[in-house]
Amino acid sequence: GAALLLGIGWQQAAFLAHDAAHNAVVDPAKGGGFNAVSWTAGSVLFGISTAMWNEEHSMHHAITLRPKEDPQFDYLPLWLISEKELQVPGVKVDLLTRALVYIQHWTFLPLCVLVGRFNFYLISTGWAIKRLFTAPTRAGVLAAGMDILGMAIFWGWYCAVVGMLPEFYSRLLFVLVSHWTTGILHVQLLLSHLATSCFTPEEERAEQFFSFQLKTSRNVDSDWTDHWFHGGLEYQIEHHLFPQLPRHSLEAVKPFVVEICEKHGVPYRSVGFFHALWEIMSDLRRLSGALLELEMG
Repeated sequence: GAALLLGIGWQQAAFLAHDAAHNAVVDPAKGGGFNAVSWTAGSVLFGISTAMWNEEHSMHHAITLRPKEDPQFDYLPLWLISEKELQVPGVKVDLLTRALVYIQHWTFLPLCVLVGRFNFYLISTGWAIKRLFTAPTRAGVLAAGMDILGMAIFWGWYCAVVGMLPEFYSRLLFVLVSHWTTGILHVQLLLSHLATSCFTPEEERAEQFFSFQLKTSRNVDSDWTDHWFHGGLEYQIEHHLFPQLPRHSLEAVKPFVVEICEKHGVPYRSVGFFHALWEIMSDLRRLSGALLELEMG
């Protein structure tokens, strides 16, 4: 029970870190600077590099799902999310890529839930250490140093909690359950964008901002009983249009967004959690077959 609650607590800390990093919790300092709320929630409580996430997530908002350029949706050779990725110069489809993509609709959920949290630790630690020595500015070095400090505090308190358990197997079970519970977050982070549309830079300019954001995002239907579970991600469309808008205000602007979509014939995607998951799994399976057909053709 305690491991399950901790996993849910981590999920909520990640949502808070996301809100704070978007300056939707407190006003940013003049000229930028250290975001204490985001750092506390993201690095100290959740255990990741807040600076890494903030840099990658800013790019994600600017070039959502752009093939091989959106740093938060670049998964080859593990997963193929659009045929357009294969058209990017320099992309090579070797034997490993073919093998992994062929089974991607089987590996998607297990990797998200069972491995996603541990992978976050690895890439955060590697990014922060590298940035500590390579950041071009003093602010960048400071941000990396603060991330390393925050992650060290995280491992300190988490190891102390695990150490309170009496034996090895109970400790192992606690670690696995707490991390696998949070694994649902890694599904949620992908649910709002996969199996939508991907655009090249030229296509993005042709679509223009509003249409581009609508066509690369989807909302998740929810009500008052499960808003807490989605952490604002259920209003992903509104969030991408107004990224600094506080979570509790996203619902208020939704009717205006829907009205604009209806007026101009722009699709507005909003489906249930499991329906969105079904769409993604179906698209991953389609793409696994499409890769084979493209090679044979």
